[in-house]
Amino acid sequence: MNKVVLDCKVGQAYDGRIINLYQGNVIVELGDGIIGRILNGAGEIEAAIGDAIRVVVTENNSAGITLSLAKPEEEAQAAQASAADADTADDADDDADDDKVLSPDQIRPWDDWNHMQSGHKQAVTAMSGLRAHTQAFRDDLTAARSEWEHAKESSQSVYDTIVNSATAQANSDINILESTIKARISSTESRLGAVNDIINACQSFQKRAASNDVAHNAIDAAYSNVNQAQQAVQRAVAEKKQALQQLKNCQIADTVRKKTEKIDKARQEQIDRDKQSELHFNAQNRRIRINGRRDITVGFNHATVRAYAQDIRASRFHAENYECPQAVPEYIMLGNIGLHIPQTAQDDMPVVQAVEAQAEEFGSKQDDAYCVEIPYAQRLSDGISLLIRYAPSDRIHIQGLIQPLLLKLFLSFPAGKLEATMIDPPELGASFPDIPKLAEGPNAARIIDTKIWSKERDIENAIATLRQRLENMTQAYGGDQESRLKKEVIRALAITDFPVGFSDAALKDLHAIVRNSASLGVCVLICANDEELEKLRKKNGTLLTEITQSVVETHAQGSLLMLAGSKYQNLYLRLDDMRDVMANKAAILRQISAQIDRGTGTKEYFEDMYDFDVYDSNNWFTGNHDEVAIPLGVKGAHTVVKMVLGRGGGSTEHHALIAGQTGAGKSTLLHTLIMSTLISYSPDEVQMYLLDFKEGVEFSAYTRYRLPSLRVVAVNSEREFGLAVLKELCTELETRTKHFTRYGVSDINSYAKLPDVPKVPKLLLIFDEVQELFRSAGNSDSISAECLSCLNKLVMQGRAMGIHVILACQDFHNCAGLEAYFSQMAIRVAVKGSEVGAASILNADNAGIRALQNQAAGAAIYNGGGGVESANNFFQVAYIDEEHRLMLLEKLNEYYQDPAVDALYHDQQTRTLLTNAEDDVHNCFNQFICSDPGSVHHLAKAKDGYGLLLGLGFGKKSIFMPELQPKDRDNLLIVSRDEKTALSLCELSAMSVLYEELNTNADKENALVYILDLFADELSNDECDFDTLEAQFPQQVKVAKVGEAETLISDLYEIVLARAEGRAPVNERIFLIFFGINRARRLRASSIYDDSNEETLSPLEKLQVILSKGPRNGINSIVWGENIRSLESMLGDRYDATFDKRIAFGLDDASMDTLVAESEPRSLHSHTAVYMDISRDVKNTHFRPYDIPAKIWVEQYAQAYDSAIHEQV
Repeated sequence: MNKVVLDCKVGQAYDGRIINLYQGNVIVELGDGIIGRILNGAGEIEAAIGDAIRVVVTENNSAGITLSLAKPEEEAQAAQASAADADTADDADDDADDDKVLSPDQIRPWDDWNHMQSGHKQAVTAMSGLRAHTQAFRDDLTAARSEWEHAKESSQSVYDTIVNSATAQANSDINILESTIKARISSTESRLGAVNDIINACQSFQKRAASNDVAHNAIDAAYSNVNQAQQAVQRAVAEKKQALQQLKNCQIADTVRKKTEKIDKARQEQIDRDKQSELHFNAQNRRIRINGRRDITVGFNHATVRAYAQDIRASRFHAENYECPQAVPEYIMLGNIGLHIPQTAQDDMPVVQAVEAQAEEFGSKQDDAYCVEIPYAQRLSDGISLLIRYAPSDRIHIQGLIQPLLLKLFLSFPAGKLEATMIDPPELGASFPDIPKLAEGPNAARIIDTKIWSKERDIENAIATLRQRLENMTQAYGGDQESRLKKEVIRALAITDFPVGFSDAALKDLHAIVRNSASLGVCVLICANDEELEKLRKKNGTLLTEITQSVVETHAQGSLLMLAGSKYQNLYLRLDDMRDVMANKAAILRQISAQIDRGTGTKEYFEDMYDFDVYDSNNWFTGNHDEVAIPLGVKGAHTVVKMVLGRGGGSTEHHALIAGQTGAGKSTLLHTLIMSTLISYSPDEVQMYLLDFKEGVEFSAYTRYRLPSLRVVAVNSEREFGLAVLKELCTELETRTKHFTRYGVSDINSYAKLPDVPKVPKLLLIFDEVQELFRSAGNSDSISAECLSCLNKLVMQGRAMGIHVILACQDFHNCAGLEAYFSQMAIRVAVKGSEVGAASILNADNAGIRALQNQAAGAAIYNGGGGVESANNFFQVAYIDEEHRLMLLEKLNEYYQDPAVDALYHDQQTRTLLTNAEDDVHNCFNQFICSDPGSVHHLAKAKDGYGLLLGLGFGKKSIFMPELQPKDRDNLLIVSRDEKTALSLCELSAMSVLYEELNTNADKENALVYILDLFADELSNDECDFDTLEAQFPQQVKVAKVGEAETLISDLYEIVLARAEGRAPVNERIFLIFFGINRARRLRASSIYDDSNEETLSPLEKLQVILSKGPRNGINSIVWGENIRSLESMLGDRYDATFDKRIAFGLDDASMDTLVAESEPRSLHSHTAVYMDISRDVKNTHFRPYDIPAKIWVEQYAQAYDSAIHEQV
């Protein structure tokens, strides 16, 4: 590569090498530490990392160097630049070496961390790679230095060997020389001894010759010569010794010289060797440094790290001008991840310098290390988690970290999107002082799972509840994280002083949670006491290991959190201290709270619970088939709360209690429950009984449509009807038990898995205002007792048979005796209302009772744990307004009326108990109005009987329809103080006989119904009276008022006589309706005071003839009076002899007993009437009379009637 000009002039072309592709940008290295970027060039350039590339500098400023791909016309400029570089190359050989670009096989491979998704793995991979490469860099430097040191040691060893050898040789030579000279000197000296011996002998001889003068003189003369000779010898010996000594000294000097020469030569050779090894070391060290710097630059260059840091930091909120996020972040920055790079040894410095050159803004020098820190984030899809282990002495400091960390999560998610379960055993919630302030008052439930838990039992329940919710999400969404994030809140679990307060069960549930936290996006924050962990490790080391392996484990070391595990050596986390948040805390908390307030005020709509079009029948019937899971509403941002019935595995969630104040959302909840069931399950899977005991019409709309999923719909229901339904379900339970036994199974789920068996749907019994069934203990009666007995059987045995009971009322304290079965009804739903009502189904110490009351209408608690606080699940009931509910019901009606579908459910008709006849689309009147007049059919069982459709009964045959035949005593007596209900009975009787007349050959133009109208009450403009009937049926209905009563009675009397005497045919029926006989005072007065003609019968006497003889002659009477006394005064003591059929209601006990022999009238609902046919029935029939029909409905009936008459003509 050409030498790069350090100032990188704009317009100049350079050769470079691609070192990275980051976020669409091409990162190019132009020289050592010179990095540029081709913006958004990754998609335009067909090149890979390591490829050479020709580029042109387009910008060079504080933001960095921006490049573009060199064009052909720029090659000339590049050539000139290359020539200029070549001219200076000879002057900078060393620099040229430094500018060499390493080939790919010379570069240590880096994990491609900068192309990973942002999160824990990316950050750890980056820092682990930096650690590995800096360690390798250091190892190379150390190895080179070790090699050099070894070379120096080897060279010194050679030198020392030569020195030692030369010294030893010289010493040996000197020793030999000295021995030789010494021997020669000794030999020479021995000769001198011989001379001395001769001299001594001469001296001895001289002494012996002393007596001989001649000899003595001669001897003396000779001795002188000897003496001279001795001296000569001595001189010679001395000279020789001196010569030998000199010889020795010369030879020793020569030996020392030779040794010195050898040592000097060895020293020079050592110097030469050391110089060569030093040169080799310096060259190797230089190459290592170049390679090391290039290596660091390739994988951890400044541009890449800065881009990464900017990306991660950009995800963090700005505390100074905080705004609540609108979207769920993919990842959250928790702080920094750091690496300690040692700088204690000589070879550490080049490594530190290489890193510092690329990451100076991310590094800092410590006493014994250089620390590099880059932003650290964790990815939501990977599961945000952190386990902080600490020594007891660090507890206070570490406990102070968890609230800022949790607060960071809340600030990073949209308001209300995160829900925290907080466990703080020793501090009783003091570790999280600011979290509850995020949404104080009614909205606290949108961010906190009820409260901060500290007791062992509550912790166990809270962890178990969280696990259950996560398991529900797993079953609901599987691997569809996108839908889960859209529908569900993000859940955070924050635990202090772990494992204090954790039972074995809680530990197992925690293990299940952390093990699946990644797949479910759960945020887990745990502060763990080392001493307590060691105790747990001894008790259950395997479980603890599995828990810690499922989270990011750290160990506190001062202000740092050292990542645990050998693969994380020297890596640490430094958590965000959140100082800017703490400085602006008040404003931030206000903004989040306000945002949650705004979110709470919006309604959660029915359609939002589903990820499909609820009006498209192709999307229906997709509910869970092993259990009944019914969407009820939304929790937090998007969590769908479902009522789950019939869950297996030892669950007690099979029956439900619903408590809520009128007008606060209970009715909405019930509608949502019903509509959710209708579109989630087919009639083959789930069918419902709907009973409403309050004064209202909540369920009436469901009767207007073809809905085979509804077995029974009752509005303003009677207690007797409720008991009848309970008995029916008990019978169904017994039938199913026998049926399943025949197939060798014991429960409905096992039965459903059998091949080719008849379908058996699960049944939901939904009672609203159920307190009407259960009077207080002081007023207990047989109906209450029987209802309790039936419910006991259903809640104890119903689950296995697929029968589930859902009871709703405002306050279950008013349901005397029912509390004995609460333990079998684990599901509790408290809708906003009085604290007393919520407390009637939730535990008394459940803080949710009070929290619920301050919330908006529609807020509720779903509790699947029998009312314990830890099982609370706050949510908003999904709202479906009447328009959309009716629209959806119409879609269902269209679906079930399709001939192919209708054939499947032809025999499944809905039984109704309604207040108004016009609401029952299945009765003969509405069928007549809506269908072809040819659909008219005979109502009565007897061929000559006329059926009277007066109301609804309480048995399986819900239509109450007595009949009047042409036989003695077959008149109908109605006795009640309720004038309007009596009016309704009489009007519907008239409409019924008109309907029956269509099935005869009688002349339809003749009068059929005669009415004596003594009505005294007031009606609304919409209600039908007798005059309306006459107006709509002018030929068939004749109405007489009080002044015309005598005339009408006389006319009918004459008809009776004529028929009785055979003067007139009996082929056409006539009906007399005498409304208010007790008010016909003029008739009574006439009978008392009119004695002008004793042979002429009085009007009352004529009336008695009509009543006694009329039925057998085709004239039946329907008479209403207010009480027995008035009847006796008008008709005499024998009045009852002419009425086989009687209806009584609203009377005192004695009157009820007298008229219809009713034994327990006090147990009757105020709208319950008693019917008695003394000629046939042995048991009274209880029924509910219809209310007064509406004028518009009567008009529609009259129009259809008129059309039918003209068609017959």
